[in-house]
Amino acid sequence: MLPNETIDQFDTRFTAIINDINDLGKEYTKKNVALRILRALSKKRWRTKATVIKDTKDLSKLTTLQLFSTLKTHEFDLDYDEEVGKTSTQTPSKTVAFKASKSESIKMSECKKEAKRDKEANLNLN
Repeated sequence: MLPNETIDQFDTRFTAIINDINDLGKEYTKKNVALRILRALSKKRWRTKATVIKDTKDLSKLTTLQLFSTLKTHEFDLDYDEEVGKTSTQTPSKTVAFKASKSESIKMSECKKEAKRDKEANLNLN
């Protein structure tokens, strides 16, 4: 995979190469193709995902379409996480927490009692 190349671009390039090789009479198994794709991914960004795919998927049954779909989904998630990370560092936000005390609760309950009395007084006047 080339630097700054998307999975979609890599898919197109890799598929063209494999098709050309197939036209020359060389056939690859699904497992061999999947391993070549995973090996070609940049280690910095894709090492974890490649390891997970190798460990959890049956590479002999995994088609290139399924593999590239999985990789595209992961790329979308990575790009989204990077974008969210950029926005959160550009506009730092403050978190404010308020502490409630018992005296505040007592004041609130007194206000509620007064409001109830006012309401009853208004009803009695009508």
